[in-house]
Amino acid sequence: MQPEKIDLNSSITEILALLRSGVGAGIELESALDPQLHAIEADLTQIGQVIMNLSINARDAMPRGGRLTIRTRNVVLNEEFCRRHSRGRPGEYAVLEICDNGIGMDAATLEHIFEPLFTTKGPGEGTGLGLAIVYGVVRQHNGFIEVRSEPGEGSTFQVYFPAATGVPAERSALKPQISVAGREIILVAEDHEDLREIIDTVLNAHGYKTIVADNGEHALRLFRENVEQIDLVILDVTMPLLTGPDAYDKMSAIRSGVPVIFTTGHTQEMADLNSRVEAGAVFLSKPFAPQTLTQVVRSTLDRERQRNSSGDSPRSRPGDYRFLTGT
Repeated sequence: MQPEKIDLNSSITEILALLRSGVGAGIELESALDPQLHAIEADLTQIGQVIMNLSINARDAMPRGGRLTIRTRNVVLNEEFCRRHSRGRPGEYAVLEICDNGIGMDAATLEHIFEPLFTTKGPGEGTGLGLAIVYGVVRQHNGFIEVRSEPGEGSTFQVYFPAATGVPAERSALKPQISVAGREIILVAEDHEDLREIIDTVLNAHGYKTIVADNGEHALRLFRENVEQIDLVILDVTMPLLTGPDAYDKMSAIRSGVPVIFTTGHTQEMADLNSRVEAGAVFLSKPFAPQTLTQVVRSTLDRERQRNSSGDSPRSRPGDYRFLTGT
């Protein structure tokens, strides 16, 4: 974690801009953000992942369309509330509320939704990790989650974060100074369904066309089918059937010099594959913020274009690349 005082409303506003372009047809997005919302002490990247995961979960609960609403508000919890609900400590909280009017959940399902690997989706459609990750991040921030749902009546997730004193740090210096949008075609391979959908949504919202795979062999097959059109590949390092590096080696045998971004949540994996960075690969550590992803994608594609225009080999200038953290 890299905690700092942040404005939760600003994070929601940024992600709403992405969701409006990628949440899907038939879903209406609404927001009601308290302008006096307390600042919270939090890791910006992880909070972004909470918002995205809960929003995508809500979207999936509305296969025929519906309304997704994101609200924020301040609350003061007293000792009686905390004792009755066995949640948190008395004091001031900033509350993130994400509601949908989708299929809802019964009591039996509600008992298990935050358990790792629990999913109501069919085989191959869900990993059961999205809400477990949300739960872990919120607990790590000394917060808690309340859920209300009924079959056919939709669901409401209320996330309570302890209020922080002071004013959020000015983040204008972190805003990209160049456009991160594009029209290129990107092959994305990620076995974690929720993260795969987040990457897909973010890139589509910025104008990119994506080809999406859920494992290494699937990625290799899609690469063969679209070999001349693909401008960049984004590969998770650890995937079933074929790892990201192994898949890339096979792709390179088909078409050499394809720019690649490897994603991983394990520092040791980056160290073990240091030679690939020296050969021109980019590593992006998980979790990463949406703006980090788009900046790394744009800079990688621009470097490739510059190399092609100057006649340099994509692998002849390793000093241009480095490890990139998620914040």
